[in-house]
Amino acid sequence: MSVKTKGITFGPVEKNIIVRDEWLTDTHMDHFQRLLASCSNYKLVETWRIQLVVDTIQAVSKDTKHIQILHSASNSLDGHWVCNFYDRKNIFIYDSLNKKILHNQHKQFLEKLFPTYDFEKNPVKFPTVQRQPNNSDCGVFAIAFATSLLFNIKPNKEKYEHKLMRSQLIKILYLTNFERDRQKVVSSRKWLYNKRYYEKNPVAIKNIFNKSDIKNNVEKQLEAEKIVRRCMQIRDKYVRDMYN
Repeated sequence: MSVKTKGITFGPVEKNIIVRDEWLTDTHMDHFQRLLASCSNYKLVETWRIQLVVDTIQAVSKDTKHIQILHSASNSLDGHWVCNFYDRKNIFIYDSLNKKILHNQHKQFLEKLFPTYDFEKNPVKFPTVQRQPNNSDCGVFAIAFATSLLFNIKPNKEKYEHKLMRSQLIKILYLTNFERDRQKVVSSRKWLYNKRYYEKNPVAIKNIFNKSDIKNNVEKQLEAEKIVRRCMQIRDKYVRDMYN
């Protein structure tokens, strides 16, 4: 089975790369970016353009939020994917290696994308995120970070279920209509949250969900789980403090 998004074919070869825990390629990243763009107002730049023809990149308005997968490499064997986010005020890079260093290739791209941004007065920020446990999952985490940001969730506040990330990624990339199916795929709690919070508190989550005035059911569900998770964290801390 193969699926296409505006000229990009995602077939068995690409799927096997994910299954075999290998490093994700431009095809995977561009396919995901086009799926993300199809269900949002984000206009992501193709990864080949970032790497090869930076001068053709069109600037993003300073009043427009932006999500972008970025690539860097010093040779053909050490490529690395990160997720970039602009919230109209600050530029963030979510890096699963937590290097916290602005790569020259990233800097060159960001200066083209945000020509009016003052990088000296307001340097790029590098929030500490969940670290990849191997040498091949940078792309998987970059996509996970972008997925969280799509739903206004800060990646540095999340704990991802690593063992489920690649199987969930296959489901997302094989969708032919991302907007129609994102509720049953992207909102999977196993993808975004530690499952112990929602499995042990279904009633609390349901009550918050029913009282929420958020219109989008996916965002409403995620917000309900987020509130319950935070309450659990506060309770656990209180219990620990009592016995310390």
